[in-house]
This record gives sequence, C-alpha cells and structure tokens, in this order.
Amino acid sequence: MASPFTEWSKTWRARVRKIIAISLKLALVLLVLMVVMGAVGLQYSQKPKFCTTCHNMQPYYDSWKLSAHKDVKCVECHYKPGIKNEIQKKFEALNQVASYVTNQYGTRPSTQVEDASCLRSGCHETRLLKGKVN
Repeated sequence: MASPFTEWSKTWRARVRKIIAISLKLALVLLVLMVVMGAVGLQYSQKPKFCTTCHNMQPYYDSWKLSAHKDVKCVECHYKPGIKNEIQKKFEALNQVASYVTNQYGTRPSTQVEDASCLRSGCHETRLLKGKVN
C-alpha cells in the first residue's frame, strides 16, 4: 500500500507538469503573436503616411506626394541600404516614439539622405547634386 505522501507527491508532480506544459504553450502563443505583430508593425511603419502620425510631417508628406519620388517609400531614401542599417534605423525610430509619447520631441524634423540610398540599384546612377555633402 502506498503512503499518503507518495500519492501526494505523484499528484503534485502531475500538477507541476501540467503547469509547465500550459506555460510553454502560452509562451509559444505569445512568441508567435509577437512575431506576427512585429511583422505587421514593420510593414505598416514603412508606409509613407505612417510618418505623419507622430511628428509634424504633413507639409513634407504633401510635398513628397507631388514630387517625382512619390512612388518611392520614405524608408528607401532615409535608410541606407542593408538590413543592418534598417534595424539600426528602426531602433532609432523606437527612440523617436518614446520621445513622442513622453512629449520630449522637437517640432521641426530633420534628416539626411545618404548618397548610398540614392545610388542604390533602381534609383539614380550618378550623384545629381554637386558640392560638399554634410
């Protein structure tokens, strides 16, 4: 005959296994959800209209819509080519979001467009502007 402690121990181990199994399933669901939400957020944040949601970009957005570059996404010019640069810019953008949420952002946006962005395949073949680039 098994002792009460042995029965309790089996029951306790079964409960722990069940809790671990549920926790692992929940963690997997949360991980999948985070990946999906991250991918959706990444796609959404690459749309030009997204830039106008936080900062005072409306006049620049309106100008871009009428320009020769209206079919080029903002990130194609404002991010240097390469996945490393895109990831770096996304982290910088998170910093901007934090500044916006905490009301610490400036009202006048500034940016640079690197030559590498303009000279990538499918864009300009040569540099169009003369002079020193800051």
